[in-house]
Amino acid sequence: MRHFMLAIDEGRSTIAGAVSYLDDGERFCGLRLRVVPDRQRVGVGTKLLEEVFKEADRQGRSQVTAQVDPDKHLALNNFLVRNRFKLKSRLSTVEGDLITDVDGKLRAFCQDDLVQIVPLNRALGAEAGRLYAEYIASLPEPLSSRLFFSADAPRFRLTQLLLVDGKVEGLMLVEQDRTRAIIHARVVSERYRGGRASARLVLETLERLRQSGIERLRFQFFDTVRDTLKVSRRLNARTLEQVHFLVFAL
Repeated sequence: MRHFMLAIDEGRSTIAGAVSYLDDGERFCGLRLRVVPDRQRVGVGTKLLEEVFKEADRQGRSQVTAQVDPDKHLALNNFLVRNRFKLKSRLSTVEGDLITDVDGKLRAFCQDDLVQIVPLNRALGAEAGRLYAEYIASLPEPLSSRLFFSADAPRFRLTQLLLVDGKVEGLMLVEQDRTRAIIHARVVSERYRGGRASARLVLETLERLRQSGIERLRFQFFDTVRDTLKVSRRLNARTLEQVHFLVFAL
């Protein structure tokens, strides 16, 4: 549930600004702040932030976090930074042409007799769903509200699963939009991240997308995920949006 605070201009009996946030039990997250244009730069926003910090402290929360697209809300981004919010990470949404050439040595590295890449199907849907649910539960708000999927939904027919010794250990959640594929998530169990099984999931998914007539890819990644950053550069992907994740530590 979103919590709200209002700043009232008593002289005019009107609202001068508002702030809202979510409380996940550990932190106040998803901070939103707006000040009426003719009441900006007179301390309204600062006062609202101070009240949020006081309430977070009373509730025993450790952080207040916000997600801001500086291209759309540069003034808000700069205001929060001036008020001691620190940049934790950046989430980029990018799009580029699907690559078709893969280094032979990389293909050889990915070979493992215990590993299979198979399409999403009803038999494995529940197991894949549990893995995906664990993944989105670990994401910052509002990413934790990402879409859920059904094994029967035609738009997710290009989603691929990583099986290791018959068990679902990863998935590439792919939605088809004509000749474009939107990769909503790449999820791999912790013990297989960064290894040959994870690399094979990426390679075979891209190959099956190409075989299905996909020409372009759209996906998101945090700047801390180096391997996805490398893929983005190899695609010469264009950045469509970049969201800053800002944190104020109490």
